[in-house]
Amino acid sequence: MGLRASYLFSALIAFTCLSSCASRDIFSSDSIARPLAAGLVNIILPEASCTGVQIDALRAITAAHCLYNRKGGGVVSLEEIRVVKDVGPPHVSVRVSSAEMFPGFAIASRAVDNFNYDVAVLTFSDLMPGSFQNPNTLNIPLRLGDELATVYYKNVKKHLELVETPCSLLNRKKSVLVLDCPVDFGASGAPVYKIGRNGSSDLVAIIVAKAMWGRKRVALAVNVGSV
Repeated sequence: MGLRASYLFSALIAFTCLSSCASRDIFSSDSIARPLAAGLVNIILPEASCTGVQIDALRAITAAHCLYNRKGGGVVSLEEIRVVKDVGPPHVSVRVSSAEMFPGFAIASRAVDNFNYDVAVLTFSDLMPGSFQNPNTLNIPLRLGDELATVYYKNVKKHLELVETPCSLLNRKKSVLVLDCPVDFGASGAPVYKIGRNGSSDLVAIIVAKAMWGRKRVALAVNVGSV
């Protein structure tokens, strides 16, 4: 796109956190198994539902803002968080024993730079079976126009629906990536993969917000290999 990062981010006139209201019927969704969804988990909170990605048998990462109450901005109690894998029956659900967030994150801040720290690591109270995706700690190079993809759970009429959508990288500022894929509520914490020529996929980022760039709907993601 050729625009300087400073101009791009001044043009992001609106951005929105992407948690969505959970429902009591949330586990009755039929989801289609897809390769990019292998490590996907759903983070169920008292007031919202977010997506996350499992990185080993005891941990997942998601967006830090998901862990805050809407009223008062306080952190939710760990006892009120569930991490669910395979939302259609039979699903696996575990509790959270600890949650770690980057000290630079401020829930009240509306600064774009704050998204650099919008990452939380959840530790489970029990082992979560199944496959998972490790973030690449070597910080895979990302270039404008790279082929990426994200996958997340969208709440549709009180049921969770698996959404997989291609993206390309428009620009970045530090760890914050601007992607051309429109995302909806429920996508906070969703993994972003870089797609290789041989069909391989590497976890490079998680979705943290949706935004408007002029009249174009875009997604903001934080590069987990560089935070």
